[in-house]
Amino acid sequence: MNSPGLKPIQRRWLYTKPLFLSSVFVAVTTVVAVWLLGLGSHRTLFVNSLLSVSVLSFFFLLFLVSGLYRGVKLKDDMGRVIDRFKLVDWVPDIDVGDGCSPDGEGILVWLVAGIAAAVLIWILGNVLWMLILVFAAMLYWIYFRALRLVFRRGPVCRGNFWRSVLFGLFYTMLYNCWIYGIILTGHYLVNHL
Repeated sequence: MNSPGLKPIQRRWLYTKPLFLSSVFVAVTTVVAVWLLGLGSHRTLFVNSLLSVSVLSFFFLLFLVSGLYRGVKLKDDMGRVIDRFKLVDWVPDIDVGDGCSPDGEGILVWLVAGIAAAVLIWILGNVLWMLILVFAAMLYWIYFRALRLVFRRGPVCRGNFWRSVLFGLFYTMLYNCWIYGIILTGHYLVNHL
């Protein structure tokens, strides 16, 4: 029910699927560009990591400030990302060949090496799969939960640039400081242990 002299507030919606895909594209492009540009100046892994995260944090801040200033809302059009992945037990196929050898020692070494390689591939495959699932869960949380919480401040910040900047800075530091902490801790441990 609207008052006679007031215009209804139009909601601006951001859909999560194009936002997610464009964010992944921007992140990959930024990291690759920083690394390729760093090859000529021989920057270290530590410097390249800090530079990549800083550039991504700057773009994240710009996105938050513009979204808060415009008063956008986030609309989930992807569903639950975690439900799209199924954990499957993976058992490697082992082809033992013909097993011909003049002595039994060659067969035993080949068998032990084959079993060790199969176990190693199985472990690495599962670890990699779990890392992908953890990364997907983190992105799910950031895009569907954290950004939704940030953009709840949209009505308060709509049209107020400085309030949008303050909230944008706060949430950028809140959501990106842990990445800097991981990089700095890793750098400290590599150089002091």
